[in-house]
Amino acid sequence: MRQHHPRLVLISVFGLACSGPSLDLPGERPSESRLELLPSADSGAAPLLFRARLARAPLGEPWLIRGEVSDYYDRAIARSELPTALRERAVPLRFWREGADCWLQPLDWLLPDESYTLAFTGFGAVESLHTSSLAEPRARRLFPPVGSAKHGAVVLCDMQTVELAPLLLEPGAVPLVASAMPGGTPMAGCLLLTAERPLERSAVSPPRIADSLLDPAPWLPVTAPAPPADCSGERLNGACVEALDDRIQVTALEQDLLWLLDGAAEPVVAPRGERHVLMRGLSPESEVTLTGSVLSSNGAIAPFVLTTHTAAPRPHLILNEVLSNPVGPEMSGEWVELLNDSSLPAALRGLWLEDSGGQVALPEVELGPGELALLVGEGFSASAADVPIPPEVRLVPLPTVGVRGLSNSGEPLSLVGPEGVISTFPALAAQHAGRSLARRAPGAADSAASSFAEHGGRGASPGAPNTFEPPD
Repeated sequence: MRQHHPRLVLISVFGLACSGPSLDLPGERPSESRLELLPSADSGAAPLLFRARLARAPLGEPWLIRGEVSDYYDRAIARSELPTALRERAVPLRFWREGADCWLQPLDWLLPDESYTLAFTGFGAVESLHTSSLAEPRARRLFPPVGSAKHGAVVLCDMQTVELAPLLLEPGAVPLVASAMPGGTPMAGCLLLTAERPLERSAVSPPRIADSLLDPAPWLPVTAPAPPADCSGERLNGACVEALDDRIQVTALEQDLLWLLDGAAEPVVAPRGERHVLMRGLSPESEVTLTGSVLSSNGAIAPFVLTTHTAAPRPHLILNEVLSNPVGPEMSGEWVELLNDSSLPAALRGLWLEDSGGQVALPEVELGPGELALLVGEGFSASAADVPIPPEVRLVPLPTVGVRGLSNSGEPLSLVGPEGVISTFPALAAQHAGRSLARRAPGAADSAASSFAEHGGRGASPGAPNTFEPPD
């Protein structure tokens, strides 16, 4: 096992002696303080995530503020009166004290090639830092998903070097166990980090493991589980499992879950309260047995064996992509992409598209298995400034797309049939002309905001799979 010993940057910070009382700068500045950054960069610039120790630190609350701090703001900080303009520039921190020293760590990524000012209330500015302009490798946080709290376990991927070295969550020196993924899951470059004991307060992991910077979000104490939700399927390891015709869906009921299926190439991340496809491509009306393990966000790992029966075949229609803000004329260039996500033909007759203004009936059209089609209004004409629509993509004409067209500010859309709602698309504002809003995956849950995002690449993909920009 290769041991990694991070370097420290030592920065001397000299205070200014005050010759007499001052209304602007209360308290006494130490004659000298020393700031240590971990990890360091070869250029001497601060990395985009670090842990800092300030020896003989002031007693106030530390603040890390983007940009330089003027004399006016410095005096305001010294009076412990931070204006709103400064608070808006502040980077969230986790800090703790050991004797006369103060440790601190940002809870968000810093911007590259940017100046930051470290200051303490009741004292003022202590030091100016400048971040590195070099891109450093970052571990990708697979689980819990970004936006969910970290409690007892985290899975990090895209790590160039994986080290199973002793780690600590601070403050509190809680051991953080680094291990390979359970069950022999083939996930090269991924690492499972598990807190050895429950946290009593928020803590942060080391800013770097081996060659990769880690996710900066804090680890939080485990909260009480949510009340059990209704489940129309089978309850298994804190989830509701439903067998449809060609797929099995799971909904995490109490906390985020990571499903590791034996023989599957990728795990399935299921945030609490969201429905996700666990496995697809199954034979309808047949018996299926799945085995594997499931990891919960509190760090528990449980094996499972699931035997169930799939249902009779049925079509699966999905609202997949919406262009509500074309570069060209608004209503004549708008469209809604519909996907038949099944192995059966799907008839549109008897269905309707519903928005906040009412309903528009769909015509007598049948979509083939896996077919993508565009719902367009009468007089539809794609602008040359928008992403071109391939000639083989079917256009399904409606009197209007939505009762009065599609709102750029966002309005919910629903595909509805005689038995109720079939698929929904949330009210998301179209902030950039020519860029659609799209579903991240056909099986992504209607109810989850994380299932949808602005389209990447050229801005839209009518009749083709959706693409997205990588997360920060």
